[in-house]
Amino acid sequence: MALSTTASDERLVFANEPTETEQKPPHSGAWNILIVDDEPDVHQVTMLSLRSVRILGRELALHHAYSGAQAEQLLKANQHFAVVLLDVVMESDDTGLKLVEFIRRTLKNDEIRIILRTGQPGMAPESKAVANYDINDYRAKTELTRTHLITSLTSALRSFQQIVTLHNTQRDMAKIVSTANLMMHTGSLPSFGMQMIEQIRSLLDVEAPAALCWKDLESSTQAWHVLAADEHFQCLEGSIIDVQHPLFDRLNQAVDCEQWFDNQLQTSLTIGHTQERQFVLIMDKHFKPEWHHVETLRLMLLTLTSSLENQLLLENLKTQAWEDSLCGIPNRARLMTILASTVQSPVNYDLYLLDIDEFSNINSGLGQEVGDHVLIQLSHRLNSLMTDIGMIFRISGDTFAILSPCNFLSTEKLFELFDSPIQVADSDLRIIVSIGKVADLSQCSSPSDAMRKATMALSQAKAFQRGELVTYADHLDEIVSARLKLLNKLKNAIRNNGLCLYYQPKVSLVSGQANGLEALMRWPTDDGFIPPQDFISVAESSGLIFELERFLIRQTCQDLKEIEKICPDTVIAINVSVPVVESEDFFEYVKDTLKEYNVRPEQLMIELTESIMIRNHKLINKRLNQYRSFGIHFSIDDFGTGYNSLTYLHDLPITQIKIDKSFIDNMTQSNNGTFLSSVIISIANHFNFESVAEGVETAEQVVALKNIGCNYAQGYYFCKPCSLENICKWLKQTNHP
Repeated sequence: MALSTTASDERLVFANEPTETEQKPPHSGAWNILIVDDEPDVHQVTMLSLRSVRILGRELALHHAYSGAQAEQLLKANQHFAVVLLDVVMESDDTGLKLVEFIRRTLKNDEIRIILRTGQPGMAPESKAVANYDINDYRAKTELTRTHLITSLTSALRSFQQIVTLHNTQRDMAKIVSTANLMMHTGSLPSFGMQMIEQIRSLLDVEAPAALCWKDLESSTQAWHVLAADEHFQCLEGSIIDVQHPLFDRLNQAVDCEQWFDNQLQTSLTIGHTQERQFVLIMDKHFKPEWHHVETLRLMLLTLTSSLENQLLLENLKTQAWEDSLCGIPNRARLMTILASTVQSPVNYDLYLLDIDEFSNINSGLGQEVGDHVLIQLSHRLNSLMTDIGMIFRISGDTFAILSPCNFLSTEKLFELFDSPIQVADSDLRIIVSIGKVADLSQCSSPSDAMRKATMALSQAKAFQRGELVTYADHLDEIVSARLKLLNKLKNAIRNNGLCLYYQPKVSLVSGQANGLEALMRWPTDDGFIPPQDFISVAESSGLIFELERFLIRQTCQDLKEIEKICPDTVIAINVSVPVVESEDFFEYVKDTLKEYNVRPEQLMIELTESIMIRNHKLINKRLNQYRSFGIHFSIDDFGTGYNSLTYLHDLPITQIKIDKSFIDNMTQSNNGTFLSSVIISIANHFNFESVAEGVETAEQVVALKNIGCNYAQGYYFCKPCSLENICKWLKQTNHP
């Protein structure tokens, strides 16, 4: 059977299937297409794309409106439009949706097909609007190439043609429309599918187990999906029928026959297809419908196919709205919805926010594919902790949330997940997470309040306790407020040159003279000095650390010109944050600054903490070797207190290790303190590194360090950190008595 029209009667009727020479029905007037868009270029491009195009044997008559108001006037004057190509955002964000409402509710026109187009994908219509107003298609303007535009119009016009035919039939047609509208509001896809099965069985007056199946026409696998089923087919619901399944061939044979396939055991009915999907119904009964049912059934199936496609669109929109597409877990929007009921629940819940430390370096150093792999693996690990009473969410780039009953998760359980590295290609990548927790959400006034508190706890962890869990407490509000004030003051200090450098010498335990200095950043105020550990952490968490490090390099080079007048070969060590060292831009800045001040690279030493061991090994090796090739040396600060792995000593281009003050303090108090310091010095000697003892405060410590072969010492015993002027005086007295 095929659709045809006559010149005298434009109503659509069914005729016999056309022969090869009768593929196009005779011309019976053009399709009226209304283009509504506030961009003249869109009208022009659409006209060019549709020039000389005939669809279903008829020409296209294009009409134009450049605003929602103008479109309303045209629609009032002409009720014969078949399709409206409608821009979503015009005079306002919802102009398009208001026009849809005008068409469907004010004009009460449910025949016109509506194709929404938008140049702003983020302004997608709500799923309720799609369901309520029977939108035929929704596309970004960039998607509607000439081919896609013609395809979408063909689908819409065919749908329009079918609906007009429905409206011109008798009682059965009214029932079909009523049924379709009812089914559009069915809650879930399986429920919708069962409604569809019931309507078909009711029309055919037959009772038999049935299964409604569909397949993706663009998929290479061609597998079938069981959308809904009952009785003995019900075990298949939600499953996939592939080439090895006995029903696979029967479904395909039904498609080949284009209508009925009867194998004496089961009857397969081809329901219809859209651009993307093919639908087939299998009934477990041998029968052939009465001919007078066929016409009505075909019309019913065509309408239901369009409704089913819309339902699938709604499900897809719902999935996108509530699910993270990368990890396949609920997203932030879903979390906020669940929190709305959780904060009032009689069951008390805890909320955790987890953030991967320095995740941006994984993306920039190894690429986004590796970063995505890390996120997926992390979601799998978190899922392994959950049961039916807990959920995980991905709420932003590298931040995840866990919602679980109070005290269900222990801190130990959480951090055990990160003991083993994540395997990436041919290497292992260790990740560290910081966690913020809100205990007992019943104490929160709203979902936003719960998220605010969890975010505050996470920020506290990332700023001061990286790699640890911080639980929200009321005093965090005061801490955050104080940090914000400190951040603003730091910005002003950087802008107004309010920072300065102090210097502390490294003294040779053999000659007693200083062969190097360490530059230490200081922030003097009217109330005294602000501790470096306070403002450095604020700078790192806010991104100001790069500005601080540039100031450090520049000021060190300036001061070195004065120090060289007293000690020409002095080496100055500076403390640089590892993320800053990893930056290619910072390396270029260091090179340019040294050249600007005519400072030799070997006069600069960069001190790093053992946190380099948890970094991306390939990137850190590459960057440190760049510095080393340029002539800059590296020292490991606070050795023995960090990662506790010695493998990187062999891999990284370092020349000096500094023994942490905690070991020096214990040297004169116990044999263990001396033994540990001796072990570190032995390690340094093995790798031909220099050893420097930090925090030396007594003559007794100096003697002990000499006895175990330490090269250099630094601390109050020799000189406190002091200004450029005072360190120059000290160098004159010590190195040139």
